[in-house]
Amino acid sequence: MAPFVGRSGVVMNLDPVVSGGLVRNGTLVEIGEDLSAKDVASIVADRFGEKPAEATTPEVFSAGDTGEVEEPRGNASREDWVEYAISQGKTEDDLAGLKQTEIRALLKQESEETKEEEETEETVPAGTSDDSDSDNQ
Repeated sequence: MAPFVGRSGVVMNLDPVVSGGLVRNGTLVEIGEDLSAKDVASIVADRFGEKPAEATTPEVFSAGDTGEVEEPRGNASREDWVEYAISQGKTEDDLAGLKQTEIRALLKQESEETKEEEETEETVPAGTSDDSDSDNQ
């Protein structure tokens, strides 16, 4: 991971392999890790011809900063799926003895059940009512 900055002045820690195209097309500039906010603002002004939106200490973002665990790819390790399942409210006891595919299936099943519950809780469309049949009797 290396720090990069774009036109906005936000410093992002990215894998150089991932950011390579953005550096080549001029969207991002790789910077040093120990730069001050003024140094970053100066780089942005020099590279992009303007000052960033705010010349305050830039925020540093990385994938781990959000506190949220992204759903792993289907072929991810069991440990990755356990971490994700725990972030979705499961406990280690819930997952004990389950294989990676079983954890995926459990989460998928619960996701589908939640979606079905949300669909059945939808309100009656506007202009209709539940007792409209009684008017026709």
